[in-house]
Amino acid sequence: MKILASPGVEIGELNPYTRLLYRPIRKLGHTVDDFGFPRAFLRKYNILHFHWPEYYVAHPSTGKAILGTLATLLAVGWARMRGAKIVWTAHNLQSHHGPRPRLERWFWNKFTRSLDAFITMTDCGRTETQRAFPHLRNIPSFVIPHGNYRGEYPHAADKRAARAVLNIPGDARVVCFFGMVSKYKGVSDLVSAFREIPDPNLVLLIAGANDDPDEAVFLKSQARGDERIKLHLGFVPKDQVQYYIGAADLVALPFRKIWNSGSAMLALSFDRPILVPARDAFIELQRQIGAEWIRTYQGELTPFEIQSALAWELDTRRGASPPLERFEWPRIAEDTLRCYLNLLGSEGEQPVPIHPRRPSADKFAADGNHIIQE
Repeated sequence: MKILASPGVEIGELNPYTRLLYRPIRKLGHTVDDFGFPRAFLRKYNILHFHWPEYYVAHPSTGKAILGTLATLLAVGWARMRGAKIVWTAHNLQSHHGPRPRLERWFWNKFTRSLDAFITMTDCGRTETQRAFPHLRNIPSFVIPHGNYRGEYPHAADKRAARAVLNIPGDARVVCFFGMVSKYKGVSDLVSAFREIPDPNLVLLIAGANDDPDEAVFLKSQARGDERIKLHLGFVPKDQVQYYIGAADLVALPFRKIWNSGSAMLALSFDRPILVPARDAFIELQRQIGAEWIRTYQGELTPFEIQSALAWELDTRRGASPPLERFEWPRIAEDTLRCYLNLLGSEGEQPVPIHPRRPSADKFAADGNHIIQE
């Protein structure tokens, strides 16, 4: 099978999601090329798989935004004409900032009508995607969860060592937010609630790249005057991730909207319990992993919820690590290949299993179009 993936394996350190997905697929003997317009137009593929197709819509240059968006749609049309199946993993339903709403609406209408199938990471994500684009109810859809990050980042430092690196007292109670610092993730809500807690032994650690300069300025103004709040608004190198998450007692992710969360899976991969809003995606994750690792709250994040979550973290019995076996990348790669094979029919070739299958691991809907891991 020949797969053109946007993005593919050569994605860099910012988000290793697609590299972790496609490496096991390559190990099965399939070709996975990173998307590029020359390849898209000059080579023939069985599958063209997009993850963030809206990349060009939000490009800082208006000219590149228009040309890149047009070229993306032309590549999709050309690949379909040559027999490729077009697949989209719906990480987002729109660009985060939406600087060109008319271009974006036009793009999503054209792009989603060119799809042969789409993938979401949660059941609620599938529902939301079909609500946003009703015509997608007429094509196959697959629910394949986000994989874990165990082994992807160094994890040599224990909590005390991590705090020493960041100059955080060893006996402090530390709440951490780690991930892309975007407005929709509610980081400012976390800062506001934290500041109302008078406990001098608390530390709030916020770390991650920022994609909104105005939000960065606002967060810095919020944190000013409270030495317990430590901001690192910039890219965190791969070898330093262990210090920020490793220093935490609790990872708080007060997202205002969510369909899936790599940040949640990253924290759990570092064996840190998380505090999240009671939104459908997190409720699904809590059912799968356990309420001893994932605590939810209703409504807006409050000082009481933070204090209650810190008490819960301390008082709740849990194992050394959350059960993330079902979120291993070889299994997710196999499920992704089943999506491709479902579309290709007899054109595809059955892959050799990477690991022994568990009979109850995967349940298929009656139409065979919807993979759910439970």
